[in-house]
Amino acid sequence: MVARYLCAHTPDGGEIEAWVLAQFLVVRDDKGDLQALRDLPTTPGNIPGEARSTELTPPPIREDIVTARVFNLNPDARLKCSSYTHYRW
Repeated sequence: MVARYLCAHTPDGGEIEAWVLAQFLVVRDDKGDLQALRDLPTTPGNIPGEARSTELTPPPIREDIVTARVFNLNPDARLKCSSYTHYRW
C-alpha cells in the first residue's frame, strides 16, 4: 500500500493537506499529462494533515469505546473495571 501526502484545493477556496492512498489518485502535471508518483518529491511520514481556510474539516479522531452490560451478578461479587478511568452506571 502506497500513501502520498498532497494538498487539495477545496471549492470554497481553502486547502486540505492529507495523506491519501495512491490507489485512489490520478495525478496530472501542469500540461494535463499523467504524472508518475515515483517522480514526485518524497515527504516524511510523520507530517499530520491540516485544513486551512475552509469549512471542510478532517474526520474526528476515533476513540475506542467498550460497552459491557452485566446481568445476574451476585450482589456480593466485586466487579473490577481497572482498565477504565470513567464509569457510567
